[in-house]
Amino acid sequence: MIENIGRFYISIGIALVVALIALFAPAKTFELGLDLQGGTRYVFAFDFEKERELGNIGPNESPQQVIRETIDIISTRADPDGVREPIIRQEGFDRVVVELPGTTNTEVTAPPSTLQEPIDASASIEQIVIDAATASPFPIGGGKIEIAGEKIRYDSRGGAQGNVLSGIRRGEESTTPTQHAAGAPVRLVSADAILNAIQNLGDLSFEIVLDDNTYLSGSGTDLTLERKKLETWLTANPGGDLREFNALSAQDGGPNERLRWLPDKRSDVSDTRTLLQRAVPLLRTENHPDFADKDWRFDGQKLARAYPSPDPSQMSSDWVVNFEFDSAYHASFGAFTETFLERRMAVNLNGQVEVAPNINKAIYGVGFIEGRYKYEEAQSLVTVLRSGSLRLKPELLAEERVGPTLGAEYVARGGYSGALALAGVLVFMAWYYRRLGMFAVVSLLANMVFLMGGLAFLRPAITLPGIAGIILTIGMAVDANILIFDRIREERDNGRNVKQAAKNGFDKAFSAILDANVTTFLTAMILKFVATGPVRGFANTLSIGIITSVFSALVVTRVLVHRSLESGTKDFKVGTWMVEAAYDWMAKRKVALGLSITAVTVSLLIFLAAPRATKYGIDFLGGATVQFRTDSPQTPEAIRTAVAALPGYVSGATIKPVVSSSTDGRYTEFRAVFKVDPDMVDADGGAEQEFKAEIETGLVDLLQKGPIDLELVGADNLGVDLHLYFGEGHPAADVAAALTLAGIVDPQVAEDPTRPDTFEVTGRIAAGSDTTGLMLSIEQAFVGQQDSTGLGYTMPVAVSDSSLVGAQVVGDLRDKAILALLVSLFAIVMYIRVRFADYAYGFAAVTALIHDVTITLGMLVLANWVGLISAEIDLPMIAAFLTIIGYSLNDTIVVFDRVRENIPRVEGSLGDVLNKSINQTLSRTILTSATTLMAVLVLFAFNVGTGNTLEGFSFAMACGVFVGTYSSIFIASPLLLFFEDYADKRAAKHAERERLEGGRSAAKVTS
Repeated sequence: MIENIGRFYISIGIALVVALIALFAPAKTFELGLDLQGGTRYVFAFDFEKERELGNIGPNESPQQVIRETIDIISTRADPDGVREPIIRQEGFDRVVVELPGTTNTEVTAPPSTLQEPIDASASIEQIVIDAATASPFPIGGGKIEIAGEKIRYDSRGGAQGNVLSGIRRGEESTTPTQHAAGAPVRLVSADAILNAIQNLGDLSFEIVLDDNTYLSGSGTDLTLERKKLETWLTANPGGDLREFNALSAQDGGPNERLRWLPDKRSDVSDTRTLLQRAVPLLRTENHPDFADKDWRFDGQKLARAYPSPDPSQMSSDWVVNFEFDSAYHASFGAFTETFLERRMAVNLNGQVEVAPNINKAIYGVGFIEGRYKYEEAQSLVTVLRSGSLRLKPELLAEERVGPTLGAEYVARGGYSGALALAGVLVFMAWYYRRLGMFAVVSLLANMVFLMGGLAFLRPAITLPGIAGIILTIGMAVDANILIFDRIREERDNGRNVKQAAKNGFDKAFSAILDANVTTFLTAMILKFVATGPVRGFANTLSIGIITSVFSALVVTRVLVHRSLESGTKDFKVGTWMVEAAYDWMAKRKVALGLSITAVTVSLLIFLAAPRATKYGIDFLGGATVQFRTDSPQTPEAIRTAVAALPGYVSGATIKPVVSSSTDGRYTEFRAVFKVDPDMVDADGGAEQEFKAEIETGLVDLLQKGPIDLELVGADNLGVDLHLYFGEGHPAADVAAALTLAGIVDPQVAEDPTRPDTFEVTGRIAAGSDTTGLMLSIEQAFVGQQDSTGLGYTMPVAVSDSSLVGAQVVGDLRDKAILALLVSLFAIVMYIRVRFADYAYGFAAVTALIHDVTITLGMLVLANWVGLISAEIDLPMIAAFLTIIGYSLNDTIVVFDRVRENIPRVEGSLGDVLNKSINQTLSRTILTSATTLMAVLVLFAFNVGTGNTLEGFSFAMACGVFVGTYSSIFIASPLLLFFEDYADKRAAKHAERERLEGGRSAAKVTS
């Protein structure tokens, strides 16, 4: 059956080796998602007033619009390939929360380095120089260091010896910038490339260097005067930022409106120039009368692409960053560079001149940035530039580890149901198709290895819906094998010998497999390159699944069938359900059309009538978050149960434990996140305080009593029984010393054995002391003070934070997802037009898709609305609907492929051809639907009533499979008949019109 079997063996071998290498590489390939293992939570704050002063926000510009743009850019930087599935939302008025799965801070055990040069207590130093011999473990792409208790973050490591840390942000984690002498130990705390990418402004610009006074002529100033003004300002503002000077008006001592100043990048550690010496004057073309009408602001927003490459001069091992502007700006950039020939053009990044080469000829939109970058620096910069420039600088306000959102029981249910669903599909295939079914089992298991190996290259975050999606991909991959096996059966029924039947079966199934998978693959590619965020992640998984499924069916299964025939197999016995079907489906089309119109109408009415707060999840609505602390360590399951018993919106909260409060699998600090009415999110009222009060009242028996829980005991009321609650653990001796200063005599301090941040204290007080005064003294003894290790005391209250959070599916993510879907539908129509030589097939298929999604949406919203299931429309549900689209399209294409094959062979009308084609593929349709439904119903049965994402995901998939199977028979095929009949009638009318016009012309000639 296979002429050159060696090629197939080599292909399978290479695929297996590559997949296994990816799966078992030393580096960690997969990371569990936020729902399964938790992750890291960052809170970023934005200073709107300062940004207005610096000119980054216009006087009439809405800060909320700017922060939404910022969230779009942060989303791209945190998850450029759409595989990590982060949570990114606005919190309150001026904060953004980013939650990323896993421990993004890579904890390190590298040996410490030492300071080569001393640093003063100034918070605005530009670089830190460490010992070159021990600098290599410090990441080039940035990280966090600790010097004598002070936490400092740096953006990059460079210099000639690789020992210069740049992009310094001091006083991280509320530590105080202090003076450090040369030789002080420098410890690497963590390396976090994602955090560095988020905080990198990516502010790219191209400006002309003012080397003389030509463009200052007529302005009343010159470079000498301007540099003198800068010197005066720097003297009065030591450690000042040139951005602050540029923001001043000329009347207030700032620069002339025709120029601004940026510092030149230090070449290496030996570059000891002062800020004044490094200051470069740049022409502001928008304020020069000769250029004010030109749009010559070239920044990162106008780039079409950016990518790293080795230094083209080949004079060093450094890398450069290549860039290309969008084609719309090629001509203007060419005009810009031609105007300033033989002058220097500064390439500025994040407020610093990276390089200022001479313009020797006009440049039409393509060039490179030469900044002596190492590969990691260049790659990181490319990621930042591709996402666009941040107008607002995000300041890291808080960072904490959060636990998984799903309990262990729900995770176990997901795992059991997934394994059982997969096993059910494999057992069914082996039972129905017997020997061929066993080949399918081997092929599907190989497909799983290929798929997981392909995903390993992307390093996606594996979530519970993601696991279900992988299982469904395997389940739907059964379809290709079913197509092949049914074709082999048909050939045997037509009298072919077993070898010829096998060959013809693969050959005839090929076109259906190709068309069905190419249309879905086109959709995946468009989603990948047009959409953003989790939709792109879905596209990655889908595209890899399509490739591995087709390879497994057409190569692995084929080799197994070939080997079986070569070993002497005389026949392949298979099941024969519905193989002799002869139903008149088209006779029922009018009834079916009426039912479908009714179902679509009712579904739309249900969707429109259902309250937004009922049908949408927090991803679309926004919500609230409340952080609270318990008196004793609790399990997440216990807190979930307690919160679920509360009234109102809080009862539906997702509970995330704070990992830093963990004690033997139990926690003392939790965060509740829940959706609320969208009007509350948009309102300016105090809704967050209402939710805080609900937690305080409803969980009063669980919450901590402090931070200072004081009781006077003894007959004389001079004894003290005290509980102190801190944010972190402290030495008991330090706590006792502070309490002594507060007025407690001989305090006996014992750390709570269940939580190291809580202390039980007994002691006595002087006669005449009152409770209120004593509590105030205790508070003053700790707040703002540090223990003997330099760690500051914090005394958090029981409910420490409550705020409203914005929706995640907004702005760029929403708009690009909709655009990608529309472009995908167009691509489907065009591909089918090319393959089937008729638009009618494409229009019928797309209309059926819309039908399936609408009815499934209505069923989902109704079931959730009446309380049958817990299934809101959120990001995992979007993935379910995208899967339904792929499944429905696959089903329809298989029928249409048989129609195309039968048209030249079957006598009769198109209706007869459609009936015969549906009947011929009915066995395949039922078997594919049955195996997929088996998988999703097992998932649903195990998860119904849990409220987790798999409950809604599997319900939607079950509805989608059922409706998709129905539509491929009763919607897509009748619509094809309708479109073709309509086209035939139009053609007949056109022919009749031409005949009549021809007759009139002939009559005129005759007369």
